[in-house]
Amino acid sequence: MAGSKVAHSLCLLAACSVVELPALAGTPAELPPPARLAQPMAAVPLGQGNVYPQGELAILPAAAAGAAASSVARTNAEDELSGWVHQQYADFEMSKEMGELNKAETKAYEEYQRVRNLVLGVLAKDVDYAAIATQRHTTEARIAGEKSHGASAHVSEIESLVLYRSRLSAEMTRRESVALANDTEVLEARQKMLDAAAAVRDRRQAFQRQLRSDDAFKVAVRTVRQARVDQAAARAYYAQAIEVAGAALDYAYVAQSYTPYHPRPETYYPVTGYSYGGYGAAGVSSAYSGAVYVRP
Repeated sequence: MAGSKVAHSLCLLAACSVVELPALAGTPAELPPPARLAQPMAAVPLGQGNVYPQGELAILPAAAAGAAASSVARTNAEDELSGWVHQQYADFEMSKEMGELNKAETKAYEEYQRVRNLVLGVLAKDVDYAAIATQRHTTEARIAGEKSHGASAHVSEIESLVLYRSRLSAEMTRRESVALANDTEVLEARQKMLDAAAAVRDRRQAFQRQLRSDDAFKVAVRTVRQARVDQAAARAYYAQAIEVAGAALDYAYVAQSYTPYHPRPETYYPVTGYSYGGYGAAGVSSAYSGAVYVRP
């Protein structure tokens, strides 16, 4: 387990010497390239010299700042896009054209309500309609009276009254619909109201299409998308910088504490055809040269 961890650390250090990350928008200009991370320790043998990973640790503040700056840059880009869109909508709704269309729609609606109420007022004077309306009012009063009895109320009686009230309401609605449908003035006013509403709807849809094709909108959208890419790259850079710094610290600890006569658990040993792990340690032979992880 420990051998795999150190081997992974070495792989991270070696990989950093050959991989170059692209420049990230919104990150500090002095951000050092990843290729520097493994250089301070590359030529230091085990047990010799100072192997403190200064370069690997020095990159962390700049990487953290870059990640934070990219997050703020994305938020700012999204806020600017949202604010610009809201301002465009506000200007559009306050325009003279939309003011006239809204005024026409309101006027058409009010005219339709006026003629509709006139027709319904005449219908209310009809003897049959008035009788149905009176019966419905009486039924509602009986339902309220039954409910006032609380637990002793007759549920079946209330259900019958509610059903009867629904039938009365449906009949009143039918008579109103017939009266409105047979009145020419109501039909004309209704059509004008629908036309005015359609004009407002069509103009708003046209504005939305125009807004999406606006060059400023396209630039703002591209800015937001690029900010999201920059944030993802900066976060990945920071995460890998932490990984490399941890690997460097692990290697520095092992290399600095290495002594062939006082082996410690989980220690690196150089191998040149054979190995010596100290008294009581299990030696490891190998046909290749390099570093092997040996447990005493």
